[in-house]
Amino acid sequence: MNGFLLAAAVLSAATFLVHVVLGGRQCVPPLLGSDVAWVARMTHYYCWHLVSMTLFGMAAGYGYAAWVPEGRDVAWLVTSLAVGFTAWSVVLGLWKRPRPWHALPQWVLFLAIAATALPGLVAARPS
Repeated sequence: MNGFLLAAAVLSAATFLVHVVLGGRQCVPPLLGSDVAWVARMTHYYCWHLVSMTLFGMAAGYGYAAWVPEGRDVAWLVTSLAVGFTAWSVVLGLWKRPRPWHALPQWVLFLAIAATALPGLVAARPS
């Protein structure tokens, strides 16, 4: 068992739960109740669910890779997602004003997931 990848699975699962439960209560009702055009509103709602599925998939991928050494490639894939999501947050923060880092703190969660997974990936590399 790879403890770092298991920890990344737990962090991903916690992020999934925060997204679905807390974020769902705070973000979804105002979105669905807004005056934004129906297509834009439903596109955002669709994307909300895509993020939910991605977070669940990350937790499952890390969980699999923590127990099955052949799952290392899956762990690399979901780590690349975590790194990419973190990087996009940084780019968005530099690009848009005011910087949204404090209002959109999910980048911290993705950074923590990637930082936790990377030592596990290094430890899991083939000899």
